[in-house]
Amino acid sequence: MSNDQRDEVKLLELLKVGDTNAYQQLYHKYHTALYVYILRFVKIPELAEDLLQEVFIKIWEIRATVDPSLSFQAYLYRISRNRVFKLIKKIAVDDKLKMEVAYYINAEVKGVDDQLQWKQYEQIVQTAVKKLPPQRRNIFKLCRNEGKNMKKLQPNYIFPVIQ
Repeated sequence: MSNDQRDEVKLLELLKVGDTNAYQQLYHKYHTALYVYILRFVKIPELAEDLLQEVFIKIWEIRATVDPSLSFQAYLYRISRNRVFKLIKKIAVDDKLKMEVAYYINAEVKGVDDQLQWKQYEQIVQTAVKKLPPQRRNIFKLCRNEGKNMKKLQPNYIFPVIQ
């Protein structure tokens, strides 16, 4: 085990007992790389920053259950990925948030590289949509693909399965 790994294990052991200095050191060690990782998915700096803060809040909340013998970095990335997917699901059902993201993304899509990133974002959205319950997935597809308005859809209407 390298010195860096031993230092991290010590920090994690201190974190488990509520040491705020250890928490701050871990934050400073990982926040930049995690921010870049999250930004690759959400493309909006403000959203990436919010998600990053949520990840570290979650770490503080569950600090007593952190296992210093396991890869803390892998744990952070998994929590980050899960937070990104949770946000994408929220965007899928929140019209106002969806419009804000679409406006920001459309303003950014210009070159070939940006179009490739847009396709990757679309794949992420589709993956998140597939994880939605069938009713919400149908509502999302009706709103997105057919331009239906959530407010105009009948609350008692049973949506057919859209494939």
